[in-house]
Amino acid sequence: MTEIGARSGRMDRGDRPGRRGARLRWAAVTTAVVALGACSSGSHSTASTSVPPPTSGPATTVAPTTASLPATTTTAAAAPCQAGQLQIVVSGSSGAAGTHELTFAITALSGPCTMRGYPGLRLTGAGGSPVATSVVQGGGLTFENLPVTTVTLNANDKALFNVGFNVVGPDPCVSATGVEVTPAGAVSPSPSIPSAIVVCGNGTLNVSPVFAATDATATQTTAV
Repeated sequence: MTEIGARSGRMDRGDRPGRRGARLRWAAVTTAVVALGACSSGSHSTASTSVPPPTSGPATTVAPTTASLPATTTTAAAAPCQAGQLQIVVSGSSGAAGTHELTFAITALSGPCTMRGYPGLRLTGAGGSPVATSVVQGGGLTFENLPVTTVTLNANDKALFNVGFNVVGPDPCVSATGVEVTPAGAVSPSPSIPSAIVVCGNGTLNVSPVFAATDATATQTTAV
């Protein structure tokens, strides 16, 4: 009994250092686990980077571009010629077989101006008094029946027109000392143009349209 108790006491004494060693080892393991956890936590942490907000500069306005178009020029049409800016004279005359022809020349004193169509006519007597007149546009004779064109006159340019009439009937016949001419498109007549003529058919005058002196139809005149 004494020997067994002695062994037991030695074992108890021998076991105390073992227990302390086990506790020390457990403490070391715990410390390692805590340290490992700290390292693991540190390795997975993500550093936050602060990004500065974008800076706003002054607004830039871009002006719209407009295609540049070529400039256009519009030329106004010349105004109708008026009697006051024209010189009108009898430029020629001819007669045969009872028919007479007068050619009137119109010269521009200023311009440009235009005429188109048939002038107006009125026979006048002494002192510019009116005489019976009947005007027919065109006629059966070549110099009366000409094409209508627009004539543009600059200063010193010339235009023409023809007048035909009968001097031996039909009656009644009238005597005139002049002719007033209203240019085609004008608002008032010229002063009476001296021309002593007898016009039968109660003053019937066949008138051609006005045409440029440079026109081919200018050959159908008595102009000199």
